[in-house]
Amino acid sequence: MGRSILGIVAGIVAAFVLVLAIETAAFPLFPQPEGMDPRSPDSVRQHLSEIHPGSFVMVLIAWTAAAIGGPWVARRVAGDAPAWPSLTVGLLFLLLCVYNLVVIPTPIWVIIGAIVLVPVATWLGLRIPIRRATA
Repeated sequence: MGRSILGIVAGIVAAFVLVLAIETAAFPLFPQPEGMDPRSPDSVRQHLSEIHPGSFVMVLIAWTAAAIGGPWVARRVAGDAPAWPSLTVGLLFLLLCVYNLVVIPTPIWVIIGAIVLVPVATWLGLRIPIRRATA
């Protein structure tokens, strides 16, 4: 049970790090509109038409990578535990994505992409084989 809980924590941290790394790498490629505060839904709404579509693509890439990596890390740390630690990470991450989509104004194609990509990526994260070290 302890390894399963540790797996969940590690999976959530891994997902967060992946999103942070990919979105941070995207900032120089697709700068934010002048005067926009990304933490303010009103500011994002005001500048939505000025945000480069590539920014939204990078968000989808980050979310997809996190939805694969988070559950995979959870499974790797949890060991021979059932799939529930990975599924827990995937579900928590999906809920956070939905919250983000509800709070921050987003084009409909990003919403559809997230609804499709995050669950599929979570499933892929569960399916990637884990290689065990042989002695």
